[in-house]
Amino acid sequence: MHVQPPCWRTIEFIAAPRRGRVTDVFPELTKREHQVLGLIAADRGNADIRGALVLSLKTVRNHGSNIFTKLQVVDRVRGMVSASDAGRGG
Repeated sequence: MHVQPPCWRTIEFIAAPRRGRVTDVFPELTKREHQVLGLIAADRGNADIRGALVLSLKTVRNHGSNIFTKLQVVDRVRGMVSASDAGRGG
């Protein structure tokens, strides 16, 4: 069985149609991290995420950092942005 690296799971998550629960895709993330990831996938900036989830900007940044560490990606995942720009994210 071939297991894809976590970064590919991230890109597949963004590119895939929404069905099922997101928590099934990334079980290593907390519920709040899933919420933040969903907003990142929708190409929302940290300030927008802060407002949507009623968090401090620092907390949003911390969640983002934790997500990227857990999913083994370096930044806001260029694949996420590319997929979103192509109309397939969020």
